[in-house]
Amino acid sequence: MNKKISDFSNIKILVKTIYKINKFYIPAFLLQDLAKAMETVVNIYLPMLFINSLEKAWPKDKVFKLVFCLIILKLFLKTFGYIMERWKNIQIETLNMAFPQVLAKKTMEMPYENLEDPKILDLKERALFPITSFGALYNFIEDASLIAREIFTLLASFSIVFVFSKALLVLSIVISTITIAIDKKMSQKQLKYQQDLIPINRKYGYYINLMSSPTYQKEIRIFQMNKILLKKANDYINHICAGFEKMYIEVANTFSISIGLQTLIRFISYSYVGMRAFSDKFGPKIGLGQFALLVSANENLVSSYKSIVSSYLDIKIDMGHLRPFSEFLLLETKQKAYGKETIGEFKSLVFDHVTFSYPKTDRKILDNICFTINKGEKISIVGLNNAGKTTIIKLICRFFRPDSGQILINGKDIQSYDKTSYNKLISAVFQDFSLFPMTIGENIVANLNYNRDKLKAIGQSLKIDEFIEKLEKGYDTNLYKDIYQNAVDLSGGQKQKIAIARALYRSGDLVILDEPTASLDPLAEAAIYENFHSLTYKKTALYISHRMSSSKFCDKILLIDNGKISGFASHEAMMKSNKLYQKLYNTQAKYFAQ
Repeated sequence: MNKKISDFSNIKILVKTIYKINKFYIPAFLLQDLAKAMETVVNIYLPMLFINSLEKAWPKDKVFKLVFCLIILKLFLKTFGYIMERWKNIQIETLNMAFPQVLAKKTMEMPYENLEDPKILDLKERALFPITSFGALYNFIEDASLIAREIFTLLASFSIVFVFSKALLVLSIVISTITIAIDKKMSQKQLKYQQDLIPINRKYGYYINLMSSPTYQKEIRIFQMNKILLKKANDYINHICAGFEKMYIEVANTFSISIGLQTLIRFISYSYVGMRAFSDKFGPKIGLGQFALLVSANENLVSSYKSIVSSYLDIKIDMGHLRPFSEFLLLETKQKAYGKETIGEFKSLVFDHVTFSYPKTDRKILDNICFTINKGEKISIVGLNNAGKTTIIKLICRFFRPDSGQILINGKDIQSYDKTSYNKLISAVFQDFSLFPMTIGENIVANLNYNRDKLKAIGQSLKIDEFIEKLEKGYDTNLYKDIYQNAVDLSGGQKQKIAIARALYRSGDLVILDEPTASLDPLAEAAIYENFHSLTYKKTALYISHRMSSSKFCDKILLIDNGKISGFASHEAMMKSNKLYQKLYNTQAKYFAQ
């Protein structure tokens, strides 16, 4: 895990990410802020120009030209500002959608072992939550935009007041700094309140999603769980509201003090500039036009100075919310180096004294195991729960690396092969397989373009064409009705057959089937077993199943017991000599016989 990063590094990462998404966004929003700042400066000078024109009795044509030019300038600045504001808002929506995509891309690139680390999974949730739940990215952009705009205004106002009275300038800045210090203290408290409420808000959001998700509706209705779920959600609401009430009371009290100090600044400013307009006792006498200019300039000076610092403090809060996003992006994504060798036709798989424990655990899942599988063999891997069966598959797929020992394919360490050719070697149906919101055909071939004849041949071999051909669009039918209007929702068994079809379409030399018939009915399961050899013809297959009868279809049984190999032989040999295998098989066979 990365250490916490500084605000500067955080901003640098966010700006870099925004720039990658849209190179024109940052320059465009700076132009918009410049236009708004110029409009403010024009507004500062407007009263003085009009008063001077009246005091000095300018000719009507000169006044007309001045008014016309100012109207055109303000119209241009206002129109340009509105156009850029509209464009910026559209882009912010794009960024709000693109940032979660950046996280998704990062997740797909990082080592698989990271995805089983609870701390990294929690960091991913904390990275996404502020962006999707309360617009932390939007707040950051708006605060940064306000600072850029107010800096332009501050420079113009500062130069006017500085020339007029350095004493007024210093006094205004001092009082403004006091108000800012008070606001800063409140901002720190506000950040703490919000950080404390984030975990509670996440839990509340979880219950809301749970109650509105179709996945849980059957249990909710049958067991009438709506009351208990609503109560738990309401408890979180009450906790959140209590926290916000306490926070807003303190905010209101602080705001009252700030308003009082701002009123004091205005009183001093108006009084001092007014005395200079009517007397030369405190300095050279000024005209009414200068009076209007100086009052407006000092107002904008104080306002801009306070806005800049307040926005900076808000950005500190934004950084607190967005820091997990940047920390997640900084996580190590570089996979441990693979070799550059291209793997050829599969000949053998060897586990050579392999020991493995999952990261941040001491328990040995596999303890110094050795076995060899040759080309064309069908191997059933069996054992009690948590014996290490699926871990063997994860190691073969290079999701993890052994702590010691080697895994060899064709006599070479599997880490020596390049990623592309090695992955093409393997076809797999995982125990927790996934189907995606795409067409049935795309789910099977995992690509946009595919061989329809090959697809249909596999569908016929698994008998999934029987229900797919009845669909209006056949293999072009989308899955998941909650995304596509004309989609279909399949049964568990149908989904599992599609997952098996995906593994067979891949045509990898090494076929891995981890509980491939768990959701199938007995007839469908029997059909898969009967066709097992033809479905994996000329291929090497590893087969994991809790249903011991599947072992009879395999050449050898690899029995794993508490991380060690307890036996590795044919079904007949294991039934004769291995007591644990006999017990496992006979216990299950007894229930099937009844």
